Formats: sequence, C-alpha cells, structure tokens
Amino acid sequence: MNTEEARYLAYIYTPYEQNPRLRVFLGDGDSDLAELPLRAISRAKGTLVSYELPTLAPFFGDEQLALPPQIIDLTEAARLIRGRPASSPDHCAIWNLLRRETQHGAAAIQLQSLIFRHCGREDEGGYDVVPLMVEFLRGVRELWLRTRDQLETSGELGRFEAVEQPVGIVLLNAQKRGIRFDRFEVNRRLGELGTAMARSAAALRANWNVRRATDSSQLVQALGYDKRVRVDEVLRQPALAIAIRARLDAALDLLPKDHALAGEIKRFRASSHDKSILLNMSARVADRVHPPFTVMGTVTGRALARTPALQYLSRSTRSVLCADEGKQLLYPDFSQFEPGILAEDSGDERLRQDFNTDDLYVTLSQRVFGATDRRKEAKLVFLSFCYGMSAARAAELIAPDPGATSDVESLIATFFEEYSRLEAWRRGIYAQLERDGRIGSRYGNYRYRVRVEGSLNSSERRWSMSQRIQGTASLILKRAMLRVDSAGIAELLLPMHDAALYQVDATTAEEAKARIEREFVSAFVDECPHLKPRVKFEEFAGAATPSSA
Repeated sequence: MNTEEARYLAYIYTPYEQNPRLRVFLGDGDSDLAELPLRAISRAKGTLVSYELPTLAPFFGDEQLALPPQIIDLTEAARLIRGRPASSPDHCAIWNLLRRETQHGAAAIQLQSLIFRHCGREDEGGYDVVPLMVEFLRGVRELWLRTRDQLETSGELGRFEAVEQPVGIVLLNAQKRGIRFDRFEVNRRLGELGTAMARSAAALRANWNVRRATDSSQLVQALGYDKRVRVDEVLRQPALAIAIRARLDAALDLLPKDHALAGEIKRFRASSHDKSILLNMSARVADRVHPPFTVMGTVTGRALARTPALQYLSRSTRSVLCADEGKQLLYPDFSQFEPGILAEDSGDERLRQDFNTDDLYVTLSQRVFGATDRRKEAKLVFLSFCYGMSAARAAELIAPDPGATSDVESLIATFFEEYSRLEAWRRGIYAQLERDGRIGSRYGNYRYRVRVEGSLNSSERRWSMSQRIQGTASLILKRAMLRVDSAGIAELLLPMHDAALYQVDATTAEEAKARIEREFVSAFVDECPHLKPRVKFEEFAGAATPSSA
C-alpha cells in the first residue's frame, strides 16, 4: 500500500430519489481534482482511498461495473483502530471523523448538507461544488494519513491490509449481487408474524400484566418474580435502558426451555424483529435485497448487514430468501467454533482432545441435565462460564428450582475442573488486559479499556475473553470467506456468526460443497493447528414453529 501515490475519491449523491444521481471526484488530496464518470473510476489503477463504500456499491451495480481492485474504505480502518463498542451507529461516519480529527470539519458539514439538498448540481442554485470538494478531499487525505499511522503504531496495519480491506471488497461485491427473495413468501410470513405478535401480546397482558410488550423495562419487571433474574442489579445501572435490554437478553438466553414467561417474551420479540425486516423487503420494487455491510460491524470484528439486518432473521423466517435461477444455496457452519478456539488458545490438552473426538455441548448436557437433548442450554452455559460467569451464577440461571442450585453448581464446576488449564488461561487474559490496557484476537483487532489504570471490573473481565475468542472466530471466518472467494467456486450472499450463506451452480453443487468445506477447515487449522475442526452444511431455513406461525 503506497500511501504517497494514493488518490482520494469523494462523491455526492441524492439519497432520497427513486433514481439517485451521483457525482464522483478524484484528486490528490491537495489541489488537483477531476470529476469523472463511474466507468473511469472502475478502471482506475493504483490505490484509491474513499469512505463508506457501501453507499457507492449500488451505483457500480446499476452500471454493471467492477469495483476498483485497490480501493480503501478509511471508515472501516477507523472502526478497527477505535477498539471500543460503537456508542452510535454513525460514530465512524466520515462527517463525524472529519469534524473530530481534522481541521476540515466545516467542509464536511457543508458537503453533508449539500448531499441532502440537491447533489451540488450547478443548475440547482448555481453552486460551484469544485472548491468545496478540493477542501473536503484535503480532509480525507489528512484523515487517511493519520489513520494509517495509527494502524501501524497499534499493530493493526497488517490485519487491515491482509484481512479487513480484501474482505471489504468481497462484501461490496455481495452487496452489488444482492439476495433474491420470494415476495409471496414474504407476504405470507408477514401475516403469520402479525398473528403471532398479537397472540403473544395478549398472553403477556393476561398472564403477567405486561401492558406494552415492546417495553423492555416492563418485561424485566415481569421476570422479577423469578429469583434467577436479578432486577435490582439492572436498576442500579447508570445506563438504564441499555442495561435493561442487556439483562433481558441474558436472562432469556439462559432461562430453561419450559420457562413460560421467558418463552412468550422470546416469541414476541422474534416475531417483531422478523416483521420489521420483512416490511423493509416488501417495500422494495424488485424482488431482490442489497444489504450494505459493515466489515467491522462489532468490536470483535463481525461483519454486519444493515438495513435490512438479514443476519438476525429467525430460522423460521429465512425461507423468504432463495437462490437465483439455476443456483443452489449452501450454508457451511463451523461446529463448536468458540470452544475449539478456547482449547487451542488455552493450551489445555484434555480440552483439545475432547474437541477433536466429542461434542462438548452434548457431553455437558449429559453431565448437568442427565440427558443429551439440552444441548442449546449446555452451549450457553459452556460459553458463559468460559467468558467469566461463575458456576454458582450459571447454576442459578438453569436450575429447575432454587433448591437444586447447589447440585447443579457442583455438576458444572466438576465438568470444568477436568480442564485444568482454563483457569490459568483466564487469569493470563486478565493480567494482559490490566498490564497493556488492551486485548486482541490472535491477530490484532484490539479492544481497549476506558480506564487505563486500576484493577479490572467484572465487565472488563467478561469482555476481555470475548474479545480474544470471538475476535479470533471472526478472523477465521473472514479468512475462510477470502479463500472461497479466491477459489471462484461460490458467490457469498451473507456472512453469519460462525457460518456463511453461499449460492453455487446447481450442476456443480457437490463439488463446490467439498471445496468450501476444505477452505473453511483449512482457515481454522491455520489458526488452530492442534484441532480437527468440523464443518457442517445445514439447511439455512427451518420450518416455522407452531408458536410463531
């Protein structure tokens, strides 16, 4: 990446027109500037630096043009070096970055206003946009040079160039390609979801006095009758709304399957969320959705689809998405992804051996519940314990009644005591964060403490392990996606948490399936050489459950 020879690309567009207009400018970030057609940008050689590239991708798609192969999204670089959860969705928007970190904030504000007014056409008010674009690109250049220095200083430059930048191109092409959906199925499912929401809201009102099912605080209060949900802890938190939602999510994940109130809340929330996504899709003219992706969508490095957030569709609603004519969907999924990374990272030979030969979640289910059919709850307990939850707290959340808590706690503790290196590994992660003020995956992607001194609090202890394990998981998945893309055997439609949705030619599906599996396994083994990872190909969509249909 030759920063000195880079050129800088800026654009203005009309975001609210049915046929949006675009103007693109390319310059050296000093005084040289040229307005060029998109076709010329597509053929441009050398390094281009721009920002918020998902906004540009649809314009390339409309003209059936390829993206420039060496284009950098500096807003994604800014997300990588920030190293903290986003305080707002637009915390790394170019306007905010230029205002915070350069002397060109006024140009950013003016250009942002111009975009939402008239795209800077000289026949609409006689405004000469060129001087503004020169000043704006000076700010982009200053911001990129500073960001690149920060990438290098923080040890993130290698990761950005080898992983995040090329993954960004893969995701931009996925956005251009889009995903086909079945409009009839969308409308049918919307009717089912509306009925399910009304049914759940009525049950919550009648049985638990929840008058507004969309109010998280009312749901937490309703759960408060159960001693396993510590409402008092939530109410002491300073960021009340965020704390309530986080606590509600944690409680709903870990409460037993037969917990009636938790089940009703989950049904309502899943139906409501799916409905909002499907309404977004049904409003589109074409039967195709082009979700923009954020490469660094989370602080752990997961790529996220935005507007609509297709990754969060429940399995019973995913049936609305379908392959193109003559294509077939494939959904490779890493099995026991995070426990495998934990086994490799901790160096626990017993855990590595059990990962290679058994299903750890099924084993824990048998030990704790006396049956193998509680794998989902066992998985949550396994991951929660590994991320810092005590055996006592895990037992409180899953014990069938308060009197059985001590027995369940003993079973959980005994299971994890067999892996003798886990506790030492966990203490080592804490010590590293306390010493360095940051913790990363096995290849960069650091998260930083807000406080630079003092002992770790409970929140920091939890996220330190999450950053290490989930950050490594996102790294492996991104490398797997790059390998598959390089092989040219499949088209990426949607990255998931520990899986990805592809479409392949139906006539060569089995061959593509075998190659995808090899590339996924290879990416895992390269990072975790002592493991024998398994990749499953599952159905992307599941049948609608009676409670949600």
